[in-house]
Amino acid sequence: MAFEKIHNGYSIEQIFWWVKRLAYNVSLRVEAEEYRLVFSHKSCGTQELYGSLWVVAKNAIEALGSAVRRA
Repeated sequence: MAFEKIHNGYSIEQIFWWVKRLAYNVSLRVEAEEYRLVFSHKSCGTQELYGSLWVVAKNAIEALGSAVRRA
């Protein structure tokens, strides 16, 4: 199933592929009707992101983008 484009022309599938490539200890769960994404990166430490799938994906891009720029 194809997902709509959500951020700079990237699909949700592509975003989470990059999260899995750039971060480690990645887990995505649904808790109390909210998505919870937890991941670690050497530059930004452990991040816990909550919200809708689209909000979590957008925030993950921002967190990893700034971590990669700092590295």
